[in-house]
Amino acid sequence: MQEMAAIYEGPHIIILNRNEKNLGLVGHINHVMEMVTGELVVVAAGDDISLPERTDHLCKIYLSSHKRTHSLYSQAIRIDGAGNHLGKTDTRHETEKFTLEKMAEQQIGLLGSTQAWHHDVFRIFGTIDTQVISEDNVIPFRALLLGDVEFVDKALVYYRYHDNNMWQHPRTASGSVIAVWHRKRAEKLLINMLGIWKTKIEDLDTAIFQWPDRKLS
Repeated sequence: MQEMAAIYEGPHIIILNRNEKNLGLVGHINHVMEMVTGELVVVAAGDDISLPERTDHLCKIYLSSHKRTHSLYSQAIRIDGAGNHLGKTDTRHETEKFTLEKMAEQQIGLLGSTQAWHHDVFRIFGTIDTQVISEDNVIPFRALLLGDVEFVDKALVYYRYHDNNMWQHPRTASGSVIAVWHRKRAEKLLINMLGIWKTKIEDLDTAIFQWPDRKLS
């Protein structure tokens, strides 16, 4: 990556970052957002593949919303560890979930590997609690406090689905291994849930302070 960045002569600014220690998913996102200067942030997980037109397509939709959209997410094509197609995700039904009322009272997320968001979801609300694993529950909530969440009915990401996924069940393991996996996952879910609600409460406090008289959608 350093060699590729060194020989790049295009119009973009490339910033390479390597954390001295593993910050965890949300810790890393928090750190990246401290370095970001752009208006719309298009993220990509390390084991997924963005289609060539992804950023261009998301930017056009963002601009067509007159910059009111603060979170965008799309369809994806699932692939396995070797890159074989496993079928298209269907996230269309999720769009009805994204209302401020529902997200304030429930844990509702989107397909985070396909997401892009406005810089303001961090600039205004700050970092996400590092207990959170599901950043795709928090960012759409913040987006709704600021504007809209928009679904893009087009596959723009190859989403890799394999045994090393964060939430993937070890189906071929022994009974005791699976039991240990469920116990660890239950612990993660509990900690994640506490972090999500803590962050949402802090975000609502920010909204109350920032816009005491504004009608929220």
